[in-house]
Amino acid sequence: MVDLDGVYILHTRKPRFLAKVRENGRFEIVDMIDSFNEHYKGNADRIEKLMKRLAEWHRAYKIYEYEKTRNRRIYPKN
Repeated sequence: MVDLDGVYILHTRKPRFLAKVRENGRFEIVDMIDSFNEHYKGNADRIEKLMKRLAEWHRAYKIYEYEKTRNRRIYPKN
């Protein structure tokens, strides 16, 4: 795969998949290793919740990376 500007997330827990991050923060599944329908037994709500958790994780990761590059304290000193 050659996509130097692309951001990809490899989800290594079942259901395993490779997702490409789009500019609008949404994800495109580019490779499914495990079937969502088999893993969640066709429950669309659980699949949607997984995608929401992935989006929340990605947002938190982007905030962390931004703060890290700005040399700001991310967590309050105890």
